[in-house]
Amino acid sequence: MSRAPFCDGARALLADGTAQATDLLIMRHAGREHAALKAAVGVAAKLTVTETGGPRFVNWVAPEARGYKAAPVVMERAPMRETEDEAVP
Repeated sequence: MSRAPFCDGARALLADGTAQATDLLIMRHAGREHAALKAAVGVAAKLTVTETGGPRFVNWVAPEARGYKAAPVVMERAPMRETEDEAVP
């Protein structure tokens, strides 16, 4: 779970090549038509949220730059079972 999903999502989109830095990222609340947040992906990726003195945007610093070691990412395939059942439309 993320404390700053808008900003974390922007970093993920850039990292996997899904978005360019100039692409527009828009967040809407469920059931609403107006934008709650809007920013270029590259701008949002450079920010995070702090709650010191109330929520506000601050510059993001990578965990490695703060002295934390990155945990190895282990991706395992989910177990699959074979079936002869036909697909249900």
